[in-house]
Amino acid sequence: MAGRRRFLILLGVPTLLVTILMFVPGMPVWAYFLVYALWIIANQLIMTPYSVLPNEMTTDFNGRTMLSTTRMVFSGISTAVIPLGMAAFLNALGDKKSSSYTISMGFFIVLFAVFVFIAYKSTWELTPEEAGFDEAALEAEPFKPVFGWIFAKLGPRKMFSLNFAGAIIGLLGLWGL
Repeated sequence: MAGRRRFLILLGVPTLLVTILMFVPGMPVWAYFLVYALWIIANQLIMTPYSVLPNEMTTDFNGRTMLSTTRMVFSGISTAVIPLGMAAFLNALGDKKSSSYTISMGFFIVLFAVFVFIAYKSTWELTPEEAGFDEAALEAEPFKPVFGWIFAKLGPRKMFSLNFAGAIIGLLGLWGL
């Protein structure tokens, strides 16, 4: 089974590949809008579960720290390599032709999809029992609209003060116990 989060990463791969169409010239505006919407969906399908995946792979703090650090190293490398690679592509193909951008971005999107698939294949998830997930975690969900309403009425400063006071009261209560 793909797991709770990894399934979304896997679903993001074909969605991501469709977004190559965003760089094909001559399509109608509505098609670019649709492909751009698919890009946003693909980005959320991939990045949201990917960013929390280290927490799903181990309960060990040191292990999670190393997994998160490794993820951030690859992110930093890609932040440097992609602009350099794009500059090299445009220099080689000519930056005045639209086909240069289509080829360059097509290459990078396919490369990104390959790396996302590798991340899917090389990661794992703990079972809900191993991760310590309990149905009790869902008890606060119905109250979220109430919390949102209180936040809108009080504002961030008063809400922070209220939360901080609650934390202090909770700590004092634990100390008292």
